[in-house]
Amino acid sequence: MSMTGWLETEGTANDVVVSEQVAYVAAGAEGLRVVDVSDPSLPVEVSEVPAADARAVAVMGDIAFLANGSAGLLGIRFNPDLSWAETCTSFTPSVALDVALTDEYAFAVDADFGLIVVDRVPLNMLTAVGGVDTPGTASAIALAGDYAYIADGAGGLRIIDISDPLAPFEAGSYPTAGAAVDVAVAGNLVLIAVEGMG
Repeated sequence: MSMTGWLETEGTANDVVVSEQVAYVAAGAEGLRVVDVSDPSLPVEVSEVPAADARAVAVMGDIAFLANGSAGLLGIRFNPDLSWAETCTSFTPSVALDVALTDEYAFAVDADFGLIVVDRVPLNMLTAVGGVDTPGTASAIALAGDYAYIADGAGGLRIIDISDPLAPFEAGSYPTAGAAVDVAVAGNLVLIAVEGMG
């Protein structure tokens, strides 16, 4: 495998999502960096959005959400030229570390609390509408169907039923030998990254 192209961004690249030949890079104190990757050999930064501590990003259409550390959850609407048109913040109890989106809701994980459900429509009136306090330190989320899967540190994997986003509840859990730090879903498999297990 060889490198096709690269771009040095400001800040620490914590997360990246690609949508329609655009890469959105969560870059810590340097906010969200927006990169045109239509030519993979020559990526070009085209926009940036200021943010306090961009940890993770999720994108749907012209909307992006940042898990913005102790500054909470930041919603961003982009213009067609990828400049940003508006932003709105929804604060979380401690440190927002990850986020996932559906058509109407943003699902954020907060380190101390767990899952927080935010009504994201309209963007300028973000409202927390539900949540589930998990026992561990929540750090990552993956959505699949009616469920949110949360890597919850010493709390292992927590499985949250989100069929009614206004009343989510824990449907199950899976203990892990070490701290669960990340999670992904592929078909009927749930993959958990566990600290200390390689």
